[in-house]
Amino acid sequence: MRAVAAVALGARSTRQVAETAGLTPKDTALALLRLREQGAVTDGPEDGLTVAHDLLREPARPRPERSARPTVGGVLSTFVRDGRLLRLPARWTCKQQVRAPTRSTM
Repeated sequence: MRAVAAVALGARSTRQVAETAGLTPKDTALALLRLREQGAVTDGPEDGLTVAHDLLREPARPRPERSARPTVGGVLSTFVRDGRLLRLPARWTCKQQVRAPTRSTM
C-alpha cells in the first residue's frame, strides 16, 4: 500500500518510491514487482512509474446491496470445517443452521 501510495504521490523511480514510502530497497523491489504483475503500477515510457487508475476505479465503484441474512452455505463454511464445529455462532438463526442433526434413540 505504501509503495502504490508513493507512486500516486509522484515517485517515478524505485529509489524515489523507497524514500517516499520508507521501505528498504528489497521491500520496494518486491512491492513494485507485485504491483506490476497485478497491473496496478505501470512503467511509463517517459514519466517512469505511474498508477493504473482505470484498474483501481472498478473495485471502488459501489456494488448492489446484498442481503443482510447470511446464506446457509456461508454460515456452515464459517463455523464448520471437515465436519467439526469450530465455534458457536452468536446469532440464533445461525445457531439453528449449524446445529447437529438429532440422533434417533434405539
